[in-house]
Formats: sequence, C-alpha cells, structure tokens
Amino acid sequence: MLNITVTAKSDSATYAVKEYAKEKAQKLSRYYDRLQGVDIIMETDRATHIVEMIAIGDKHRFVAKEAGNEMMEATDLVIDKMERQLSKFKEKMHERHRRKTSSTVEDIESWKEVEEEAESYQDIVDG
Repeated sequence: MLNITVTAKSDSATYAVKEYAKEKAQKLSRYYDRLQGVDIIMETDRATHIVEMIAIGDKHRFVAKEAGNEMMEATDLVIDKMERQLSKFKEKMHERHRRKTSSTVEDIESWKEVEEEAESYQDIVDG
C-alpha cells in the first residue's frame, strides 16, 4: 500500500481536490512498483495554482512540480510528469539489466569458442 500525504498551504485546496490527487497518485505504483510514499504539496500564488509531488522509492526520489489555472489542472499536469519520470526510470533500469545479462551471455559464448579452438593438454604433451 502506498503512503500518500497531501498538504495544502494556506487552505489552497478543497477536500475534493485533495481526494482527487490521492486517487491519481495511488495509480503511480503501476509505473514503478517499488514506490513507498508520495508527498503532494498544493499552494496558490495569486491566480496560479502550484502542485509539487515527491515520490519516494527504495533508494530513489522523484520530484515533479507544475502550475496551472486551476488546482485540478495542475494536479493532472504533475501526475503526467511523474508518470513519465517513473516510466523512463523503470525503462532505464530494465536496459541496464538487459545489458548486464547480454554481456554475460556473450562472454560465456566467447569462452566456449576459445575452449573449442584451444588444444587440450594431452594434445600439447603428445604433440
């Protein structure tokens, strides 16, 4: 279960907006399953609504901040940004794992070729 905290500075968000943000943030675990918590900070600066989201994983921290004319718009923008960050990170981790695995397989195959080409000890002694 993902631990989600929503903070609104100076009563800038209604209960409905906070629940909307929680509901959207709950779906972030689809993009990176090792998320442990999400902090959402909402504030209003004159006519601009700002939403900042901090997602905390195992050893990683992801931060996104967006502004909009309405709080729900800013929430949607920050969720989209966070989804892209998490997807990109997950893909990067998969690529790293694939490279590590593929190089190991290639190393094993090259050693097999070397062993097949090399003369055995007995062939050298008899030689």
